[in-house]
Amino acid sequence: MKALARFALQPFSYATALAAFIVTILPASIVSLPFNVKRRVDISGPFWRAYSKIILKVCTLARVHAEDRRSEEAKRQPLNGLYIANHQSFVDIPLIFSYIQIPPIMKKEIFYIPVFGFCAYAAGALMVDRKNASSRRDTLLKAQARLTKGLKALQVYPEGTRQKQGSEPKEYGFIKKALLKFAFDKKIPVYPISMYGTKHVINSKTGFINHGQKIGIIIKDALDARAFQDSEQFMKSCWQEVLEGHKELQEKLT
Repeated sequence: MKALARFALQPFSYATALAAFIVTILPASIVSLPFNVKRRVDISGPFWRAYSKIILKVCTLARVHAEDRRSEEAKRQPLNGLYIANHQSFVDIPLIFSYIQIPPIMKKEIFYIPVFGFCAYAAGALMVDRKNASSRRDTLLKAQARLTKGLKALQVYPEGTRQKQGSEPKEYGFIKKALLKFAFDKKIPVYPISMYGTKHVINSKTGFINHGQKIGIIIKDALDARAFQDSEQFMKSCWQEVLEGHKELQEKLT
């Protein structure tokens, strides 16, 4: 009976996700599109947050453990800085957006999804073709401009793409470091984010939702580049904070 009930929940969950998207994200995207990136984020951000909460609480029934360890001052101020996170699943997006609404760098395939791609663009997401060197270089320049002008905030997954094998984040030697190096050079604060359990929410083969999964997120306070002797030490420390947060969540949730 439990298996039958879980199966019956599938159409309800996806229908709810679609209806909520049409009601919240689509209108906000249309309204915000004519404005600059900062204004678009201001307009659409609350709607992305509401939609993400619906995805987690209603559509997936996820049991979320969240810890925001940023200082009270950082929480009150605009979301400036580079936010880095490990990446396991598409569910990472609503999990992060439930707490911080900052446009990420996304792979180009996302922008080809009807309607969703338009809304991602309207919300200020940057597109990258990981297989194209010119695209990677262009996106890096746009990301650097994003961090130093106007919005001054960006969300990025240094692993480059979600982990398809296993659940452990990549080690430091296998992540993309260009933006971390830029953050050190320009003294931009870096906020480490750790996530756990999102990989198990959606079955990658069937597309079925595994309702009621335990998932977690820890948002740590910023690392200040001025406290480090060189870029290598700084970048290693930033990613180590992500790894330690992931391990902490794993221990708490299992």
